[in-house]
Amino acid sequence: MNNKIIVGIVAIATLAAAGAVYLINTPNTQPVAAQPKLTPTPQEPKRHTVIRDLPAPGAIPDAPNPTIKPAPTIKIVAPPAALTNSDATTQEAIADLSADLPKWLTPEEQLRKWVLMVENAAKNNVLIKNQPLLFDAAPLQVNKQGSTTYLANNSSRSATLVDTLTAINPAVLAHYYQAWSPMLEQAYSELGQEGTFHSRLITALDNAISIDPHAATGAELVQPSVFYKFTNPELESASDLDKFFWRLGPESATKLQAYLKNLEALIQ
Repeated sequence: MNNKIIVGIVAIATLAAAGAVYLINTPNTQPVAAQPKLTPTPQEPKRHTVIRDLPAPGAIPDAPNPTIKPAPTIKIVAPPAALTNSDATTQEAIADLSADLPKWLTPEEQLRKWVLMVENAAKNNVLIKNQPLLFDAAPLQVNKQGSTTYLANNSSRSATLVDTLTAINPAVLAHYYQAWSPMLEQAYSELGQEGTFHSRLITALDNAISIDPHAATGAELVQPSVFYKFTNPELESASDLDKFFWRLGPESATKLQAYLKNLEALIQ
């Protein structure tokens, strides 16, 4: 286990989100499929105009009863005209979703990185290279009893990031997903994979939500080199995505899973 948390799903949280989810720790046991080479592209001038209004869920048009007020419209940053040179607009949209998230972004090729993160999560992998965001955390916490080492509750290591991701309004994020889907599908088509980005996102969310966040609580560890390993062969052979959620700590993992479940229901 690596001492540096590299986040990710999120984006799943921003896309979020969800992926964010997956970028907090570099895995050490499972191989990850070769990543496509991303060529940085020139940045377009930063936009500031919010130009798309979408009705919020449950909005009531022309309600005759004055005691029933229509829900406010949700304003979002319009998607870029093209995938190339889309970073400035993407960063503006992310800043609109969360004031804190932009400080962890890796600025170049943002849409392509989020899509790549989701594709890895759909395969139960965790993205190692080309992460859309980076988050540094304290070293992995363990408990020692004599010569034996156990995995401690690590929820405090990732709490800041998880709190930031789950603070994003899921209804607003769902509106962004709806409006930005053509760009995401275009970025996914560049990977040369079958199916659609939407189907891979649903698979990634299902994978994350189905993980038992308590499965490795208090599990025994060994440290043959830099990284810790589980002594239990079943835990050690689990996917990198499972291990990622276990390293989040049960409280943080459960909180993130609840958010992703809510988001999945909205985008379905």
